Amino acid sequence: MTAAVTLSPVEYLPPLALKDSQSERTESSQAQLLWCDRNHAGRHSLEQFIAGGFAAAYDARISHFMPHLLAVTLHGQWQAVLGIRSGLAPRLFVEQYLDADICTVLSSAGIQTQRAQVAEIGNLYASGRQQTLLLFIAMAVALYQQGYRHLVCCATPTVMSMLSRHGLQLNVLAEGDPSRLGDAAADWGSYYQRHPQVCQLDLAAAYQLIMAKPQLQQMLSGFLPLLQSAGASLSEQAGH
Repeated sequence: MTAAVTLSPVEYLPPLALKDSQSERTESSQAQLLWCDRNHAGRHSLEQFIAGGFAAAYDARISHFMPHLLAVTLHGQWQAVLGIRSGLAPRLFVEQYLDADICTVLSSAGIQTQRAQVAEIGNLYASGRQQTLLLFIAMAVALYQQGYRHLVCCATPTVMSMLSRHGLQLNVLAEGDPSRLGDAAADWGSYYQRHPQVCQLDLAAAYQLIMAKPQLQQMLSGFLPLLQSAGASLSEQAGH
């Protein structure tokens, strides 16, 4: 599954305010938060949004997508998306870059865990940095509440810097080496010129930080009901 994390080159958009509902629209923003599995009616359109975003940013040809996608729409248009996969899946995308399975690599870094506590994110694309941060922290909170303790991804320095500014530190595990992908590396265009790295986020530390920052808590307003349901859905379908 594609696990690269990217930022859109287009301009900043303001944060979205959502009601406490899985798909209700707010009276002011008309924004909608959607959890899309492979059978969701909007899945194909959302995959096209991801592919188009990566093509515009890196001239990449993305054709593989995470089994679960969390997305924000505004006035009928996709605004942001983040894909996720449980660590119980037979293989994570980032494991292609590693010399051992994710738990062995984490153990070598002094982090003891099991696959059931690991989640991988990818397919992250947004029309602005604010949506990227919002989806990231919302998913981090929801995953932590479902028992996940470690988030892994392949992130560019841009994403790492953005999260770091808010106190969310990604720990580098390995280089995102395109040679590990074989012929598939050609599909990524200029993406690897950004020097992405395989990273881990401590979800317990992230959760404590987010809960201690009113600004980040405010960004989550209205997102948690659906995200809690999404996290439960991910756990139920882990390994698929």
